[in-house]
Amino acid sequence: MSAVESYSSLAALKAGTASGAACLVGASGIPDGVLFFTSGDFTDQADNVNIVKADSVSLTAGAWVRQAATAVVAKYPAAGAPFLNLRDYILDNGSYNVMGFVPQAAKSGIRDRTSTIDVDAAIQTAMEAIEGERGGGLLWMPAGRFNIGSPVIGQQGVGIYGQGPAATYLHNRGTGDCLVYGTGAGSGDADFERTLIEGLAIIGSPTSGKAFWGRKATTMFCIRDVYIESGNSPVVLDSCYSLMMERVQVRGAETYSATIWVRGQRLSG
Repeated sequence: MSAVESYSSLAALKAGTASGAACLVGASGIPDGVLFFTSGDFTDQADNVNIVKADSVSLTAGAWVRQAATAVVAKYPAAGAPFLNLRDYILDNGSYNVMGFVPQAAKSGIRDRTSTIDVDAAIQTAMEAIEGERGGGLLWMPAGRFNIGSPVIGQQGVGIYGQGPAATYLHNRGTGDCLVYGTGAGSGDADFERTLIEGLAIIGSPTSGKAFWGRKATTMFCIRDVYIESGNSPVVLDSCYSLMMERVQVRGAETYSATIWVRGQRLSG
C-alpha cells in the first residue's frame, strides 16, 4: 500500500518516490496542497505548481498533478429554508484518489474488474488520511471493482464519490457490513456531519451485512446516485436530522431494504 509522503520543498518532492499521493506543505512560493503521481504524457505542461516533473520519470510517462480544492464556508443553510440541496453543504477540502493507496498488485485488476485482492484496508487508510491531514473532504473512486472483506469505518466529514453506479462498485465479499459511519455506542455519539456518498454501487450477497449503516451519522448527510444489491437490511440510518437521498435503488435485499430513524420515528421499506 502506498503511503502518503509529506514534503516541505519542491526539490524534495521531485527527488521523492514517483508514486501514490504526496502532501506539499511549507514550500517557498508554492501553495500547500495534495498531488497524485499520474501516468500520462505531460510534455510542456510542467509549471512547478500544478504539474511537477519527478526527477526519476520523464514527462512523457507521468508527473505529479495537484488536486483541486474547493472549501465550503457556510456550515449550515438558513434556518427553515425549503428544499435544501444538501450536496451544496458537503465538506469539500479537496479530494484524494483511492488508487494512490491501493496495493500495486491490485490496481490493474480493479480497473478490469478481475482482482481477487481485498482493498478495504487501503480505503480505510485513505479516509483516515483525508480526515487527519485535511479535516475532511472527498475520496474519489474511479471506475472499477473494489473488493471489501471487512467493514470500512467512515471518518468525520469524509465522503466517497465514484464515477457512477454503472462504473464504480464496491463488492462486499465478507459477512460483515460494507460502509459504517458512527460507533453506535449510544445517543451521545458525535454526529457525522456534511458527508457525501455518491456515484457508486454496493454489491453484496445473501450472507453479507448492511451495505451502508449510518449510526448517529446523518446530520447534513447526502446519499445520491447509489445502487445497492443484496445484503441484509442493506441501508440503515439512525437519528436522521438533515438527510438527502436521491436516486438510491435497492434490489434483492434479504431483509428490510431500508430502515431510517427520523427523530424517533422508524421508516422501513
